[in-house]
Amino acid sequence: MIPFKLPCRWKPIFNVLDGRKKRKPYRRSIEAQAKRVAWRQILRWIEAQLALVETNMVKMQEVFLPYLLQKDDKTLYEYLEEKNFKVLEYKGGK
Repeated sequence: MIPFKLPCRWKPIFNVLDGRKKRKPYRRSIEAQAKRVAWRQILRWIEAQLALVETNMVKMQEVFLPYLLQKDDKTLYEYLEEKNFKVLEYKGGK
């Protein structure tokens, strides 16, 4: 078993939906809708990635490697971002 963590960043969706409403008393329902939309987008993204895997267009590791969970509860991407991607030094030539 290899653990992965996919981000569900629903607040940007909330901001878009909240900006469309003229009346603000519905903030709680807008928040719930934003969370549902965010999770649905993640579901659709996973379905699309798995379709690529099933057709052998990509390997599972290619798609999900950035979301590999490290010991400190950060994804591989978050770890690399924290290090400004300096651990990925390019050593190639011509």
